[in-house]
Amino acid sequence: RTAMRSLGISLEPDGFTYALVEGTAKKHTLKLTGGGSIAHLDPEPTSALGRALSAGLKKVSKVDRTVLTLPSGGTVLREISLPFSDRDKVEQVLKFEIESDLYHVDVEDVICDFIELVDERATTNLLVGAVPKGHVGSALEAADQGGVDPSMADLDLGSLFTALRSLPRGGEEGMEAYLHIGALRTLLLVTDADGLRAARSIRLGWKELARGLEPEDAGLSVAEELDDPEESENDPEEEDAHEEEEKPSGPLFGADPSLVAGPDLEETLERVSAEDSDAFLTRMTNEVRRGMAVVSGLKVDALYLLGARIPGMEEAFSGRMGLDAAPLDLGVADDSGGVPDPFAYGAALRGLGCEGSPMDFR
Repeated sequence: RTAMRSLGISLEPDGFTYALVEGTAKKHTLKLTGGGSIAHLDPEPTSALGRALSAGLKKVSKVDRTVLTLPSGGTVLREISLPFSDRDKVEQVLKFEIESDLYHVDVEDVICDFIELVDERATTNLLVGAVPKGHVGSALEAADQGGVDPSMADLDLGSLFTALRSLPRGGEEGMEAYLHIGALRTLLLVTDADGLRAARSIRLGWKELARGLEPEDAGLSVAEELDDPEESENDPEEEDAHEEEEKPSGPLFGADPSLVAGPDLEETLERVSAEDSDAFLTRMTNEVRRGMAVVSGLKVDALYLLGARIPGMEEAFSGRMGLDAAPLDLGVADDSGGVPDPFAYGAALRGLGCEGSPMDFR
């Protein structure tokens, strides 16, 4: 197969990361990594993200294919079973099959796709993602404003799975769990040599540690940033009349504004108390144990930790889950030594046709 240059872009409520790879599905190299951010609580976050993309991708030249990764916050994940696995057939019935599982979400307001899970059952077990159309629309609008024309759009858990499939397994046949601790959410993937066993998106990220902490250089609190002090003196009826016009749209992808505006990880770890850190790790391990309950009866041999590094987390997971927990990186770097974000890297590999997630919400 002819060598290609594939650009993977991972979008977040407060910015983006990217990875540029060159080669084929079987042999490729990481050429460039980077990213950009947008101002906290920007009143027009989609346009802000588009401008950040335009500025942040100036170093990227000649791309054959671009793949986006969307955050799974706000996405409904459900497992369903069907008597067949042919993708065309599944797509014909997917919305009908998933509708009763969406509860508070209108099936016409989401875009659905799936990844087949590996198990021993006679029926086909599918992990279905139902992504709000508004999230996909914002992502594509920001990409367009940033001068990017993506051919595919996956979820973060799909891109992470694609990135993990690129790792050498060394002939191991056992089952492994991978945990990516992000700012606003944590992803749990359980895999074996045959593929994906289970996946969970946990609405708990390291920024929960910063809840209640003000950025040290911030002059305004979150509430003050959202409200113009001068407008508090206006007539209430006049405020109501202009409420729709003046109300900020809020962070992208339905993120919690109080968390998006919090301090970064380094500052958070410097300022948070040991008691709060321990409480966070206890809460996180409990959430992950619940997520792992889906593989009850199956032996998971190891737990690998990606994303944020929080002091004491290896000991916390090892002690409370009875698994050897160890940090993991993807073992790749670009020409200048830059390490890729796993989501952006997985999206870039997807563009080359590497094995992994087949989902496309484009």
